[in-house]
Amino acid sequence: MRPDVAPASPPEAASGPDPAPAPTLSTAAEEPSGLRYRVVVEAPEPLDGILTRGLDLVRWETFPGMTLPLLDRLAAEARDQAVAVAKTEGYFSASATSSIEAAEEPATVVVRIKVETGPPTKVRNVDIRLTGAVAGDEQEKQVRLAQILAAWPLKSGAQFRSASWEEAKSRAVALLAERRFAAARIELSEARVDPEQRTADLTVELDSGPVFRFGKLETRGIARLPVDIVERVSPITPGEYYDEEKLALLQRRLLETGYFATAQVTIDTDPSQADAARVQVTVIEARMKRVEFGVGYSTDLGVRSNATYSDFDLLGTAWRWRNELRLDQKLQSISTNFDSPPLAGASWNSFGARARRQDVEGELSELWQVSAAHSWGYERRWPSFLAVSYTDERLTVNDQTSHNYATFVGYRGIFRRTDDFLLPRRGLLATIELGGGLPQLSAEAFARARGQATLLVPVGRDDLTLRAEVGAVLSSTTAGIPSIFLFRTGGDETVRGYAFESLGVKQGGATTGGRYLAVASVEYTRWITENWGIATFVDAGNAADTLSGLSPAVGTGVGARLRTPIGPVRVDVAYGFQDSSVRLHFSVGFRF
Repeated sequence: MRPDVAPASPPEAASGPDPAPAPTLSTAAEEPSGLRYRVVVEAPEPLDGILTRGLDLVRWETFPGMTLPLLDRLAAEARDQAVAVAKTEGYFSASATSSIEAAEEPATVVVRIKVETGPPTKVRNVDIRLTGAVAGDEQEKQVRLAQILAAWPLKSGAQFRSASWEEAKSRAVALLAERRFAAARIELSEARVDPEQRTADLTVELDSGPVFRFGKLETRGIARLPVDIVERVSPITPGEYYDEEKLALLQRRLLETGYFATAQVTIDTDPSQADAARVQVTVIEARMKRVEFGVGYSTDLGVRSNATYSDFDLLGTAWRWRNELRLDQKLQSISTNFDSPPLAGASWNSFGARARRQDVEGELSELWQVSAAHSWGYERRWPSFLAVSYTDERLTVNDQTSHNYATFVGYRGIFRRTDDFLLPRRGLLATIELGGGLPQLSAEAFARARGQATLLVPVGRDDLTLRAEVGAVLSSTTAGIPSIFLFRTGGDETVRGYAFESLGVKQGGATTGGRYLAVASVEYTRWITENWGIATFVDAGNAADTLSGLSPAVGTGVGARLRTPIGPVRVDVAYGFQDSSVRLHFSVGFRF
């Protein structure tokens, strides 16, 4: 393949084997230098793209001193390069020819590289062996071998490719090293290719090395913060078996605290230290005081802007103080929050206050709220919090104003088990909320429950997403209950085809919250490329004051999908049957 930079001088025509004869081109032969040419590659996919980008012949197209002898030499080399690339794709009987032809443009020729691949080489046998400490535990050996074989991409009958072969070996040793065997390595790998039979027999021997156990934490990079912060958020217990997931979990927890700009967590893989391998934590402290501004747009809330001020080491105590001013077209709020330093077991306490004004679908809510919470879990599969809050609201609907207030005690838990954090394709995301407004301390006593779940199912290269959400408020009336505890739906991430929170209890020209909620959605995404796809979907749902009033509003449509480093971007066009309207919806990331 061609190098990353062009050679300092062109190849010498006299070196190497004699090139294939080229046709006589009087226009080119009369030119002592400055011959212009373009390359045409005729090969099946994906070889055509690889060769078009990678041949040295293509690299030299703009060389101003090109001559016909040099071009002959480059064409001969291109044949060898094309055959070599074809072999990496599993075509071990491939052949290549080249020709130089006159072009329609004056003083220009066409160099045509044609590749005949022949039948591809297929994998015949796969032999994966495990040695080392894992071989001493037959049950563990069989479990790990089954995991490796299940993830092995070059199964019998698959086309053999060099890149797939290297990827398969790397994935196999990584799977073995995920738990217990931190020093796992490839002891032997062999691909026996029979060009005549066009078959490949693959053999891999993985040496697990010794069983590793976690030792003590060693932290570097902390200057102003308490060093034991790392121990407080660590899920690692010295003496337990090594688990790569726990290293990743500790790293995510450290970053989520807000104290650190970077965090790296590794284990000493020296086999002689396997019984108590050191866990090495290296961090760089972030700026403790930060001011941030942002602007954006969503089809739910329109143009938005926000400003935040944070101090992650308030008065040198490691308390975190965060303040946010948010100004949207339909919602405006200001809030302040104090988070304690991490406590033992990766938990922390929070205290906050906020004021909010929201004007949506004829309902104007102006409220203030104070709260205290105890949170635990960080990035575990079930991060949770218990909270108590007092909410005071002035609600105006159809020129009628009411005063609502509630002292609310609640629990919220988030369950996540997915194959990827930012761009998951397989797994389950779920949220559950339970709580209630206390009698005597609320205008109306009530109990509240809400559950939401998203199931992600890969279908080959495509994705199927199933979503459901239900909620209920148990009370004799909604009068006196602050609107944030009732239910409305509709918008970018609920029932598409309808305006934001436009589905609920109708009161004249306004839409207000109800005591019951039910939403369901089915979406199928067809991926055109690795990062671009087209989705089709059907959403249905509504909010109402009685179960019998939950008549579903249905929306259906199509949309574009884009995978990005910040999560999935969705742009949808949906038709709402209840309103007979077409709406555009835009959203980023997954909703929990």
